[in-house]
Amino acid sequence: MTTIHLKEGVRLHVLPTKQFSTTRIEVNFSQQLDAKTVDARVLSAGMLDHASANNPSQTAMARTLSQLYGAAYGVEVTKKGRVHTIQARLNLISTAFLAHDVNLLPAGVAFLKEVLFNPLGDAVVGFNARAFMRQQKLARDEIVGLADDKGYLAVLQAMQAYLDDPIQQVPGYGTDAGLASVTAKEAWQVWQAALAYDQIDIIVVGNVDIAEMTELFRTLPFVDRTIMVNPFYQQPVKAVVNQVVAQMPQLNQTQLNLVFQWVVADEDLFAAYLFQLILGSGATSRLFKQVREVAGLAYAISSDYNNYTQTLLVSAGVEARKVVESQQRILAEVQQLQVKEVADAELKQAKQMLMNDYIYGLDSQNRLVDRIYQQILSQRYLSQVEWMMAIEAVSIADIQRLGQALVLQTSYTLTEGDQADAPIY
Repeated sequence: MTTIHLKEGVRLHVLPTKQFSTTRIEVNFSQQLDAKTVDARVLSAGMLDHASANNPSQTAMARTLSQLYGAAYGVEVTKKGRVHTIQARLNLISTAFLAHDVNLLPAGVAFLKEVLFNPLGDAVVGFNARAFMRQQKLARDEIVGLADDKGYLAVLQAMQAYLDDPIQQVPGYGTDAGLASVTAKEAWQVWQAALAYDQIDIIVVGNVDIAEMTELFRTLPFVDRTIMVNPFYQQPVKAVVNQVVAQMPQLNQTQLNLVFQWVVADEDLFAAYLFQLILGSGATSRLFKQVREVAGLAYAISSDYNNYTQTLLVSAGVEARKVVESQQRILAEVQQLQVKEVADAELKQAKQMLMNDYIYGLDSQNRLVDRIYQQILSQRYLSQVEWMMAIEAVSIADIQRLGQALVLQTSYTLTEGDQADAPIY
């Protein structure tokens, strides 16, 4: 991958490859998470996704994309630790797969220039009022729809119970009240601020020429900015575990979530990945086999390591009367990894799974672009060879040592009840 500095704070990352039939372009606008701007950024992304000044409707946008031989385009928001990002994505068919040797890249970059720098609206009134109200309703409806995903809500509430920082507690997609309060002009102003001040990382993966891509993206009127986002969040360890029990009507199964603080040094990152695989990732994990299959305590159970928030989260769907027993069994499995060495065969299996997942990701253009973005955010750049060497270097002792760094901080239980204690964001 080659990185070109187009402007201060604006970088182009190009990975030329003939592996895929399309060229994937992703423009990332990143800033430190700010509760005052999250909702406006979400609505801005919705407006950019559906219209622009020269494509004032979804029909017009679809017609333009059709002229680009059915290009795929979309804008979404994502939250990685302390960073909030608006991602504009465009997929174009590579020249080699077109009958008339057409180069879509100039038109594709011109399209991105149009939708990003010439949105539907103006500085006086903001985004087009009618279109903005429609996006506002869509965004709020999506949040209401989260009520159907009880597992996700329980995870969200568990992390909010763990996090001390009110800003960190804000979901990346905003809140219903926040979205409702944003005006079309406020959203416009927030988007213009993103264009001027956000960290910009443009990622291109496909059969492209670096010099051509550099020349094309230099036509976008970005200005210099001084920003370097930091996604990592850590808070002091609490001496007492925060025990939270919440209720929600019509809950088929109780949701149990345990949040561990897990401070992992850069050199131990791959040991953490492997520990997480052994503990709770997939059907070969200890939590799945021992808590779900052997003990029959969970309908579903898994763990998730978040390097940005320095946490390990264990999530399980259980019967209400078995919450205490389930938590005890989960903690017993964690303790086993802390005090007893894993078998060599178990570690080798986890290493092979992690390597296979990495190799599989090389065949997915989407995953490859996401992996590049993660490297940019974390400032950790590893080649495939370095990746594999880092996995192989992890020892049995490393797994046990990393396990001993886990500290349970929050136990969150969402159970069936008449009183809805868990708010819908």
